Amino acid sequence: MTQIDTRSPVIAIEGAIGAGKTTLCRYIRRNLDALVIDEAESALLTEYIETPGRWSFAVQVDLLIKRCAALRVAHQKAKRRERPIFLDRSIVGDRAFARANWRQNRMNAAEYAVWCDLYDELMQYTAPPDIVVYLDVSVEKALQRSIQRDQWTREREYVLELSRTHDEALEDLKSHGAYIMRANWNEDLEGGAYGVAVDWLISKLMREYNGVLIP
Repeated sequence: MTQIDTRSPVIAIEGAIGAGKTTLCRYIRRNLDALVIDEAESALLTEYIETPGRWSFAVQVDLLIKRCAALRVAHQKAKRRERPIFLDRSIVGDRAFARANWRQNRMNAAEYAVWCDLYDELMQYTAPPDIVVYLDVSVEKALQRSIQRDQWTREREYVLELSRTHDEALEDLKSHGAYIMRANWNEDLEGGAYGVAVDWLISKLMREYNGVLIP
């Protein structure tokens, strides 16, 4: 990966449903000198939850366009070199969710082929995140957190498929020049213990980049 010495880093926080990425991004916003761009949402999510086979393709296209736009904004802001920029999910997650929806028959082969063509086209004009921090959690832990937080998925096989497709999406993004850092995020930490874990994560980023990506 090319070192960055002319702008701030763009860092995507990724993980399956229940991984804890949104909680992490909220902590970063409150406690660190960093800019956080919230996860893009689709107005069609309710319809997708009720009838995934009908709405999966539309939701995935909607989110892909919005997250590409958010990534471009992040890179524009990074040129000012003010502070690190964190994204709550990015195109990495989009690729993982789209592939999982196809494999789970929520999107047919023709729809998935169209989605992939759109992804490839947008990636020609969209720089990837500089760093992807992937919060690694077990399927059981992801399901437990999803239920506790009343998130929309309860299907073990779907979460397991997401774990597989995230691995594949990370490899794809690596080929586009992004640096991947995986962090074990299985522990349910609170208060000061959570802050210590985040400090460790940020310190690890700084060590690995020798103070170049994160001043």
